[in-house]
Amino acid sequence: MNLPHPSELLSKEWTSIIREASSQSEIERKLPKAQLDLIFNQGWFKLMVPASYGGGQKPVDEAIQFIEALAWADGSLGWNVALGAMAAFQSAFVNRDTSKMTLTGGDFYPTFCRTASGTAEPTENGYVINGKWDYISGSAEANFIVINCIENKDGHPVSNEDGNLRILSFVLLKSEISVVPGWKSLGMLGTTGDSIVATNLSVDKERMFVMGEGRMENNSLYSFPFLQLCEACLAAVVSGLTLHYLDLANAYFSSRNTPDGVLLAEDRVVQGELGRLTRKFDAAREKLFYSVSILWMACAEHKPLYPSLLNKVSAATAVLAQVSRETVNDLYPFCGISVTEQDSEFNRVWRDFQTCGQHSLLVFGGITSLYYR
Repeated sequence: MNLPHPSELLSKEWTSIIREASSQSEIERKLPKAQLDLIFNQGWFKLMVPASYGGGQKPVDEAIQFIEALAWADGSLGWNVALGAMAAFQSAFVNRDTSKMTLTGGDFYPTFCRTASGTAEPTENGYVINGKWDYISGSAEANFIVINCIENKDGHPVSNEDGNLRILSFVLLKSEISVVPGWKSLGMLGTTGDSIVATNLSVDKERMFVMGEGRMENNSLYSFPFLQLCEACLAAVVSGLTLHYLDLANAYFSSRNTPDGVLLAEDRVVQGELGRLTRKFDAAREKLFYSVSILWMACAEHKPLYPSLLNKVSAATAVLAQVSRETVNDLYPFCGISVTEQDSEFNRVWRDFQTCGQHSLLVFGGITSLYYR
C-alpha cells in the first residue's frame, strides 16, 4: 500500500486551527471552542453515521485514515473524534426515532464507554439504569453518551443462551447523568476522561439496543465488526501520534549536535536507530490499513467474515501498538531536554502517546472482551 502522510488529508487551515488550540486544550482540560467549532462545521463526529441521518457514511478504511490524520494534528482531538465516531456508528442499530433525535442538530457531540459497569432492570415501558462509568472521553461537552449495562431481573444478572452475561446498550442524554471529575492522566488532557453516574434513571425501551443485532440500516458499512472497528480506530490514533512524534524528532535531529559536534541528523548511531525504527513502524502501519481494507472489502462485497479476517485486524492492531511504543521510546533518549519540558509540543505529544497507548485494546488486543477493560 502507498499510504499518504496525514498532512495530505487535512487542509493547512484545519491543521493550523487544531494545533494553535492544542495548548489551550491542556489548560482548559477539554477541547477548546476553536477545535469544537471545526469538528461541528465539518461533521467529523458523523464520519460513519448513515447518510439517511445526514452523516458522512464513509467507508471504514477511509474513516480510519482520516482519524489517524486528526490524531497527527492533535492527540486529544483525534481521540475524541474517534470515540465520537464509534459512538455514532452505533446509531445504525438504534431505534430510528431515537437516532433522528440524537443525530439532527449541528452540535452533535457523542461518546461512549465499552465497559459494562452499570445495571439495567426492565420495567413496563423501559429500563431503570444504575451505574458508574469511568474514563468517558469528552465528558465535559458530550451531549449523547452510549453506555453498556448488564441486564438484571429482580436484582439478578441475566445470561444469554451461551452463558455470557446479557449486555444492553443505551443512549443517554447529558442532562440525565452526573459527571464526576477524576481525569488525572499524564497526557490526553483535552479528552476530559471523567466518570459519569446514573442513579435510578428511567429510560424508554426505544433507547436500548444490542450492538450487532437488529440493524436499522442495510448499508454494508454497518456489517463491519464493531470490535475490529474499535481496535482499528484506536490504533489509528496511536499511529497518528507516532507520526507526529517522528516529525518532531526529525526536526530536532536537524537542529542539534552530539557532544562531539556532529549534527544528530548525520550521526551514524542516531540515524541507524531512526532508520530501523521508521522502517519497522511503516511496515506495521501498512499492515494495519491493509488488514482493515481487506475486511472492509469483504463487508462491501457481502462475503463471509471468516475469523481469520477478523484476527488479522486484531493482530495488526497489537503489532502496530507495540512497534509504535518501541519507536517512540527508543528515540526518546536522543531527543534531549526539550522532550521533557512540559509546555513543549514535543513533550505533549510524548505524554499523549504514553496515555493513549495504555488502553486495553492496544495492550491485550482482541483477546479482551468488547465490554470489559
